[in-house]
Amino acid sequence: MYQAKRIAEKSFSLCFGRQPIEGRQGTNIGVMSMGGYNANLHHSPMVFARDYGSDLYTVYVEAVYLRTNGGESASVDLPSQHTVHKINISEGELNSDPVIVDSGATYTYFNKQIMTPFKETWKEITGFDYRVDVPLSLTYEQILALPTLIIQMRADPNSVTNGELNSVANLAGDIDPSSPSSIIIAVPASHYMTYTKHGKYKPELYIDHHGRSLLGANTMQGHDVFFDLQHERIGWAESTCGNDNFRPDSR
Repeated sequence: MYQAKRIAEKSFSLCFGRQPIEGRQGTNIGVMSMGGYNANLHHSPMVFARDYGSDLYTVYVEAVYLRTNGGESASVDLPSQHTVHKINISEGELNSDPVIVDSGATYTYFNKQIMTPFKETWKEITGFDYRVDVPLSLTYEQILALPTLIIQMRADPNSVTNGELNSVANLAGDIDPSSPSSIIIAVPASHYMTYTKHGKYKPELYIDHHGRSLLGANTMQGHDVFFDLQHERIGWAESTCGNDNFRPDSR
């Protein structure tokens, strides 16, 4: 479309709507925009991570956290009710290979180097072991109370986000005072726990991957993700992508 001069810039966005709980069929609410993104879909300002890819879309992950008492957004209304626990893993280990952002992958996979510290932090918070091979009998309310995964990415240095750092949902702010303008993305349990046919829930957040880490559709869910090839950056804005807040005037 760019070569045919139908769009002004090499860019597109994929908006993955939220669902009450993740299913194997993926999300059935979404919007694709060519040549830009539709800010009318956004519940938070768009923030930009640096895209380090050539043939793939990749980001630099600075840190991974688990936040107590759930929460759908990267920001919470009552911070005193939540504690953010940083996973004890170095940036070098997190980025031993470039971390891919891939909408074609349904789930999210972290390189196995994160497995031991992730499990330790998970058990410290929940009191039980993190296992992807044993479905859990939980109520929906219990799912919502499970830890929210927070992924911190290196920001694009050429993109400026307006506003106080702590007031922008997807900026690190006080979570990382050493890098408050870094990007943070929230992945609540409703996105990484899949409801099985046997009436139980199974985690689809894999921490034993032998290849490079991959942020799939269940990380992108609840966001409008802007792939800006022209400026080598990936934008993130929280969104439900629903028809209730959609007006077709894309930027």
